[in-house]
Amino acid sequence: MADFGAGELDAFRAEVDAWLEAMWGGRAFASSFAQERSEVMVEAMDRQGRGWNGEDYAPGELLAVRDWLRSKGNSIEGGASEININLVSKRVLGLPDPK
Repeated sequence: MADFGAGELDAFRAEVDAWLEAMWGGRAFASSFAQERSEVMVEAMDRQGRGWNGEDYAPGELLAVRDWLRSKGNSIEGGASEININLVSKRVLGLPDPK
């Protein structure tokens, strides 16, 4: 797998965003979307997607790993996906509170 520079990482991120947006049908679930995107990117980079520091990794690869780890925290900080799903079900679909 080729090393990812900063510009190449942005282009790759845009491609993954387009693919995931089509799959998810929009950005209603931003934390889940970002987490899924980061996981796909790190997985696609194979070994180069596992570095934290060092000369063996390009700056874009290191950034992708840090984005992936940050997405885990964002998911927790932003509230569980279930909370977001409940908000959508109540506000958009008009469903009652779960009992």
